[in-house]
Amino acid sequence: MYLANRRKHFTGQSFNTLLLNGTTQAATVPDAASFTMSEISMSIWVYPTDTTAQSIFRKRVGGSYGSAAGFILEISAGKVSQNTGFEDNSGNYRAMASGGAGSVPAGVWTHIGITCISTNLRLFINGSLVTFAENSSGNPGSSNNAETLDIGKFGATRYFDGSMTLPIIADRAYSDAEWLTIYNAGKGIQPSDLPSVITDDFVMALPFNDGDLNPEDDVSGNGNDATLVNSPTYTGEELEFG
Repeated sequence: MYLANRRKHFTGQSFNTLLLNGTTQAATVPDAASFTMSEISMSIWVYPTDTTAQSIFRKRVGGSYGSAAGFILEISAGKVSQNTGFEDNSGNYRAMASGGAGSVPAGVWTHIGITCISTNLRLFINGSLVTFAENSSGNPGSSNNAETLDIGKFGATRYFDGSMTLPIIADRAYSDAEWLTIYNAGKGIQPSDLPSVITDDFVMALPFNDGDLNPEDDVSGNGNDATLVNSPTYTGEELEFG
């Protein structure tokens, strides 16, 4: 799959991340055929400024699981929330059980990875698998809908408050080793810097991290570019030497 060339960031350099205000700002990606998937991986770095319920990815209408195809990644109370999951067009789904899981604290950068295949949903925090209870019905197959992918909001609610970078959707469930590779690569890279075994399955990969390089342009080759809502800004970060 084609990946646009992007500038690499090196340890000690500054880079930018997308800053959302928690009330009106977000990004949206139009529906496309490439979002038809029977497996999914969702990946993103987030820095929430509080622990209220906040939507990260949502391509699904509201309502309980079993009623609408699509996928959700949401955080609440310092965890990945129970609303996170994946549902097919036949009402089969896998989602987080009540109470959520993992640790996504305010004021800290955290990498979140979610995979779903027909038999299980898996959560990775900072490259490590998190054990959790699952809410499921059947084994999900192909999923698609005509909904816009919202990044950082759910309708007019649950706006994300803080910074985010490197939102990625893939149509394959990444392995434990691949999640560790993604985490170890860090947040100061471009999506195309990841190994081809990972990038080959990108459905959407947005930099969201360099204000002078069209950071809302999808580098997967699928044309799933984002549009910013209500003018969020890019804020500088600096990588530490390690």
